[in-house]
Amino acid sequence: MAYMRMEQETSIVWDEEEKVARIYTASPVSMRKLDRLCAAYPGEYRKVWEEKDADGRVTAARYRTGCKQVKFSKPASEARIEQGRRIAQMAAERRKEKEPVLSQEDKERLAAFGEAENAWRM
Repeated sequence: MAYMRMEQETSIVWDEEEKVARIYTASPVSMRKLDRLCAAYPGEYRKVWEEKDADGRVTAARYRTGCKQVKFSKPASEARIEQGRRIAQMAAERRKEKEPVLSQEDKERLAAFGEAENAWRM
């Protein structure tokens, strides 16, 4: 059984002597990210252990990487956050412009297809 949301923690332990970071996580999001890094950079990231539930699903894992791979950063400035909002808004507007405009005839065809599909499933 998967961990409850409040139990999906991630812990990082540094070994200053070996210059290695040991990562334990029960967070599915963190596991997916770390699994992708392990696949892309096997020399830098390595999965060393995983815990599975009764159904065989991975619920927690341990990874190992160099200390240099773990980074902390300062928070984004208000200007950077605003710039990100503007970029997202412009992208949304471009997507909206590219959306096809359906004629009434096309809308009726789609509606008829949906009704036929629903009748077929019954």
